Amino acid sequence: MKPHQTLIFLFGVFFSIALIMLVFPADGIRISNDKKLEMPKLSQLFEESIRYANIDGIIGENVVDTSYLLDYDQIVYRNVFKNDSQNFKVVLEVVDTLSIEVGSISSIQRLQFPRDDKTVLDNFFSDLQNPKEKVLRIVHYGDSQLEGDRITSVIRQNLQKQFGGGGPGLLPALQPYNYGITIKQSNSGNWLRYNTMEHSNSVKGQRFGILAGFSRFAPIRGISNDSTSSNLTDTTVKSGYSGTITFSRSDMAYQNNNYYKQVRLFYGYNQSAVKVSLFANDQLIEDKILPANKQLMTAKWSVNSPEKLVFKFRGGDSPEIYAIGLDAEKGIAVDNVPQRGSAGFVFTTQNKELLKAMLTELDVRLLILEFGGNVTPYITDNYDYYGNMFGKQLAVIREIKPDISIIVIGPADMSRNQGGTYVSYPNIPNISATLRRAAFKYNAVYWDMYEAMGGKNSMPSWVYHDPPLAGKDFIHFTRLGSEIISKIFYNALIMEYNDYLKRKNK
Repeated sequence: MKPHQTLIFLFGVFFSIALIMLVFPADGIRISNDKKLEMPKLSQLFEESIRYANIDGIIGENVVDTSYLLDYDQIVYRNVFKNDSQNFKVVLEVVDTLSIEVGSISSIQRLQFPRDDKTVLDNFFSDLQNPKEKVLRIVHYGDSQLEGDRITSVIRQNLQKQFGGGGPGLLPALQPYNYGITIKQSNSGNWLRYNTMEHSNSVKGQRFGILAGFSRFAPIRGISNDSTSSNLTDTTVKSGYSGTITFSRSDMAYQNNNYYKQVRLFYGYNQSAVKVSLFANDQLIEDKILPANKQLMTAKWSVNSPEKLVFKFRGGDSPEIYAIGLDAEKGIAVDNVPQRGSAGFVFTTQNKELLKAMLTELDVRLLILEFGGNVTPYITDNYDYYGNMFGKQLAVIREIKPDISIIVIGPADMSRNQGGTYVSYPNIPNISATLRRAAFKYNAVYWDMYEAMGGKNSMPSWVYHDPPLAGKDFIHFTRLGSEIISKIFYNALIMEYNDYLKRKNK
């Protein structure tokens, strides 16, 4: 083929490809349920290439201890972070304050306060000064980013290591998600879990409680919604239903997680008496009879950090089991409450009297609400509707426990595929701003996770990091990524605690 013929042929090929790119559907052509044929648009060839965020300074050195992370996500994370002269350790030295270790002081995304009023968290920080007199409880609500106790477990470990405490906190009787990081859990019997996401309109009474769901080993039967009724007196245990819950240590758990001294069962609304037997390391601790009742009840036991804990239930009915608490006698307790697919509408979809009773009984001092990711795929110009709905959640909290401290965490960066390149959803800053406004309206603090991880187009940098810090869905952090973002948040929290101590010492 002569040179001019080759040139004509190449021009023909390029013209044909350009023509296909012009007419090819923007959403691609689906060829099977899980496969789609895509082609970049012609205009993309002339656009400036996408630049991913540089996260080296954010990750840095000493962000998280990775030495224990074994056999998770099929990767062994050892000695991940090397010494780097540009990433130095920063220690804030203030009287009675804590040290903060990060790659660079600029890598800490500060908490944002309504009206720049740093005293908003003073109630919590005052409790944090002396948590060894009682259990200081924090409840961390969120979407699927929290599943498996990711993110929460790091916050819990660092707080317990610094301020005392132990145990995994509150657990559901039936675990809806893999909880293998922190504790192993299994059930036998016909257990069912009812939650605010799926059953808020179908379960009479909407008594879901602090974990936004309850579990039963017997079918739901009609029962009065009168939560002020006195206890019934029936203590006769009848046969009919049974169920078992087994907790055992996880090899992947933080050390403090395995040490707990008190066990509490939060239950109610069983129409007949139930017998519950508690075994620690296969030794019977105690049998208890749970009388028929129409209100929140609590059963308590003392244990000594067993490797295995087993509850055996038997009776003619099942109580609504709202939570099982495994805590130290004093110090920090942090509970993990993930809700896959949730936008954060946790509190308006349940019985406020029961929720108030549990928040009061447990003396919860801080709520962390981490949401926004499930709104991101629905792009619109105005998210006032979401801010209004989220604000209603905060209003309920302020109504039932006015003195509680609240931190709202916005969504992480999320990417979508555009012509073979992953780019940030353009609406994330708008969603973040909406959540910030709602938080400030109800005197809550805001933390911007999107900016903390690097801002626009930072998620691909986490995904392509070696080892990966986020999954190939460009939405969820890996275990190691969860460790890092959690430590960055923890550092931001401790910076404000240091500032509180400075103000107090002045």
